[in-house]
Amino acid sequence: MAIKFTIGKKIGAGFAVLIILTTLAFIFTVVTLKDSKSKTDTVVGQLAPSVAELKELNLLIERSVTDVTQWMFNSSSSDIVLEKI
Repeated sequence: MAIKFTIGKKIGAGFAVLIILTTLAFIFTVVTLKDSKSKTDTVVGQLAPSVAELKELNLLIERSVTDVTQWMFNSSSSDIVLEKI
């Protein structure tokens, strides 16, 4: 009982295999993209607040440096002597 594959059946089977492989590749691509998107959203959700906090900390440090510099230039020698006592 040999199955005879004619040219038409061989071409049809080839196209069927091609369509199945293309569909599988499409499904794997969609799954990978969804996974990548969820990971990206998680990372962005964690880093964006951190960046805002770092910018606020940088601004606070700059203000502190400015205040200390002004205090140093505005303090008199008597203030320094009194503080040592």
